[in-house]
Amino acid sequence: MTHNEKQDWDQLAQDAETGAMTPDPNTPSLHGDDAAEAGRAILREVYGTDDLDAISDADLRRGRPSLSAQKTRAAGESPMLRVRVPAQVDEAISSLSQAQGRTKSELIRDWIEEGLRQAS
Repeated sequence: MTHNEKQDWDQLAQDAETGAMTPDPNTPSLHGDDAAEAGRAILREVYGTDDLDAISDADLRRGRPSLSAQKTRAAGESPMLRVRVPAQVDEAISSLSQAQGRTKSELIRDWIEEGLRQAS
């Protein structure tokens, strides 16, 4: 990190700590009771309650939900497949992904599932 970059990061850190920086200049930063209430509102929206004792540890876990859990209720990390494809295939998938507003992973999962159904 250069000296100038360090100064920039130091200034950003100081601004964040003093409340001089907001992520969106059109939105004021919240502090104290206002910030606490905003946090409780998010908990109520997501979990239906702001009572932390009523929210299970499993609900509070971070990360993506298992794809397997969506279909079989199994817990744990979803298996991952890695494949290499020609550049033009990657470009075609990227274009289709953007056109459909879906991720490449979503498209490929659907194609694999469809191919397995047809092969059965």
